[in-house]
Formats: sequence, C-alpha cells, structure tokens
Amino acid sequence: MIRSYQLAGTIKINHEYYQGNNFHDLNIVPTPDTQRYLDHYGIQIKLDGDRFSIYTRSQNPNNPLTENLPALTFYLLLNNVLFINFTDLPLSAENKTLLFKSEPGKTNLSMDYYAGISDQVDFLPMAFAYQLDSEVKDTFFIVDESGKQYQEEIKIVGNTVQIDMSAHESGYYELWAGETILTRLFLSSQQFSVLPLGAIVISMENLSHEGEPVEYEINFDSRKSIWRYFIINSSSNTGLQGLSITSSDPEQTFFEEQEEVILQNGQKAKAFYSNPSKPIPFKQQQEEKYTLSITSPQLELHLPYPSVESLQVVNTEDGIQIYSHIYVYV
Repeated sequence: MIRSYQLAGTIKINHEYYQGNNFHDLNIVPTPDTQRYLDHYGIQIKLDGDRFSIYTRSQNPNNPLTENLPALTFYLLLNNVLFINFTDLPLSAENKTLLFKSEPGKTNLSMDYYAGISDQVDFLPMAFAYQLDSEVKDTFFIVDESGKQYQEEIKIVGNTVQIDMSAHESGYYELWAGETILTRLFLSSQQFSVLPLGAIVISMENLSHEGEPVEYEINFDSRKSIWRYFIINSSSNTGLQGLSITSSDPEQTFFEEQEEVILQNGQKAKAFYSNPSKPIPFKQQQEEKYTLSITSPQLELHLPYPSVESLQVVNTEDGIQIYSHIYVYV
C-alpha cells in the first residue's frame, strides 16, 4: 500500500555563528508521549537540509490536525559541547533547560529558561529538591502547563522543598511560594548521557492541515567578546618596535596598552585589545583579517583567531565583559 504525505510544518534553527546561519550540530528526539502520537497517527519527522519537517498522511480519516490533541514535544540535543561558549546566552544557561514554544500568529518560537541541574535544583528520578536561601512560610504548590495546581507532592525539610513528580507526566512545571514563582523546570522521564539543550513544544492546532505549511524558526545570535592579543618577543637579542594591529574591517580598531604586561609565566608581552564598545562576534569561519605590523624589524604577520574553547569572564561596574586571549610569539 502506497501512502502519500503532506507537509504540515517546519522548524528551522538558525545560528549566526555558522556559515549561512545553518545550524547543523543538533538533533531532535520526540518525548515518549509525542512518539506514541506520531506512531498512532502516522506523523513523520524528517531532517530536510537545515530544517526539521513535520509530515502527516494526506488520506487519514483520523488526521490529528483535526482533533484536540496535545502539543508535539521534542528534546533538542546538541552535538557541539562548546555551544554555550559561542552562543549569546547568559553563561548560567549552561545549567538551564531552554523551552521553545509556538504561539498563535507567530513564526518565531518563544524562549524561556527552565531549571536544569544547578546549585538550587537537584534532580532525582521523577523528583527534585529546591534549596531555599532562608525559611519561607508561604504555601508551596506546583503548577502544570494547563494551570492546574498541586500541593500533595510537596514536602518541606528544613530549607529544602522536596517534590515527588512520579505521578506526573513529562512536561514543564512551575514551583510557587504564595504569589512568587521560585523556579521552572522541564520534567523528563527519559535519561540522556548529555543534558538536552532544551525542549521544543509545537501546538497541534497551529500546524497546517489546509493551505500553506507553518514555518517556525529558532534564532540564536553569536556570543561577542573583546579580543586581546599578547605579542611576545621570542628573541632575546632583538627588540620589537613600532607594533600595530590593523583589521580588514574599517570599523574595527585595536588599541595598544600603554605599558608592557607580565604574563602568568613571567614573560613580558605587548597587549592589544579590540574596541570594548564593539565586541567581535564569534564565527565558525571568520571573514575579517587581522594583521600585525612591526617597523623594526620590518615584518607583517597575519594573526590567528581566538578559540571558543576558552573565555575570560570579568565582572565590571557595567556588568560582565567577556575577553578572548590570543598569544602570539614573534
């Protein structure tokens, strides 16, 4: 029997770090509940180039898009452990779960942060414990995605709120104390060797059964950093004079520090840093070229780019600044 399928919607994930914004270092895995719906209704999820496509059977008397069914939920798994380094997200997001949800009339999926494994939230199988900073006398309760409240699962032990979630399905929940939300979490009954970046929730009623397929997008920006080149003289017999760094980007300027700096290994270096008011975004393939010019001895060198593996985080009065250090021996 030959079955025909029609495209109901797509999910495209863009990231400006990658060439052409095409983010390929990921995969999506249906939750167990979603997988059962996919199997029951013959829905197929396929990777088509740089996007995930949702296909439904063209001739299906029980077409899920005509019924009031739950949303499709997928885990977003990364194949690049350095994602948080080159992505413009708070550094604390490394221990969070991102939740992307479809909203009526919008093509960009909204993003929110939910609790992951962190200092305040400790996960056990289908349970978690929230550490309070001090004793709280308000009433605690959890709220599921439909707005229903639960209290019987909560137990207070000292400054710890213990919640038993064994009777609840996978999904996203909120922990409240009185009128204050304490934390959000996405609960999963599946075990992964690496914590998923997050979950994608697509409402079934938003998918198209008639007319044009719905095209959803998730957009990530590149993290930006202040580049700092340390120029180290590898020859004790020759001094370096007239050093300068130029960029093929006319708007990017490198400034020389007024004094030599002493590195942790005791070596002296000339330090140049990029314009702090215009941090440079990370790119998988940088287009701009950076050149070190020396008048004595007369020399020009094409400079390497910083690695996303190492970031220097500095707290300032204006907030957090991120530096990328590059060491160049001449």
